[in-house]
Amino acid sequence: ASCMDPQQRLLLEATYEAIEMAGLCTKRLQQQQQQQQTHHVRQQQQQSALEEI
Repeated sequence: ASCMDPQQRLLLEATYEAIEMAGLCTKRLQQQQQQQQTHHVRQQQQQSALEEI
């Protein structure tokens, strides 16, 4: 984090603050993001398999 662009750091801090102020649970958001990433990877694998046929 010490090597991060200061503008990017400010954006991340503001985003985190907005999430907290909205009363959202960051752990739940992380789980949802992981689920979306897993779904995206599965879709890519299925598409690759179809292209090989």
